[in-house]
Amino acid sequence: MVFATNAIAVINARNTEMRKSKLLLSKSKLLLLAENTKMNKSKLVLLAENTKMRKSKLLLSKSKLLLLAENTKMRKSKLLLRKQKQLLLTKFDFIYIFAL
Repeated sequence: MVFATNAIAVINARNTEMRKSKLLLSKSKLLLLAENTKMNKSKLVLLAENTKMRKSKLLLSKSKLLLLAENTKMRKSKLLLRKQKQLLLTKFDFIYIFAL
């Protein structure tokens, strides 16, 4: 009878150890899952930041193109003004010649 009681005690002790092992394993799995979730969140934050930077870069490129277009417009206007000035000078020269 003592042998059977000891055997039951050993079996109960092993069962208790197995439950503890299972609980530790479950705890480890939960910790890994939490870490994985944290890493995924970090990846999403980085992706959002990357997208934001790309958007900013595109806006900057668009601004540069607009400035370039404005600069080109101004150069054209400057050239037209020079041409008009030349025409006016030519007219004045012509008028001056006839006035003599």
